Amino acid sequence: MGKVEPFLRLLADLATLARGGVVALVLLRVGEGPEALAGVVRLLLLGWTLDVLDGWLARASRRPSPLAA
Repeated sequence: MGKVEPFLRLLADLATLARGGVVALVLLRVGEGPEALAGVVRLLLLGWTLDVLDGWLARASRRPSPLAA
């Protein structure tokens, strides 16, 4: 295994954990009304972006991590 794969796996795991934080932030915005919509949309876009990066990084690392599903 090269030196890059463990780093990519770590980045993929960090992206997974960050998505959990995004979910928590979205849930905290529930009930704030229509004025929170723009912030929630931005958070969802961030979560989706992290999801794409997570998948790409995980495939590039070539080995599953403990957080792999």
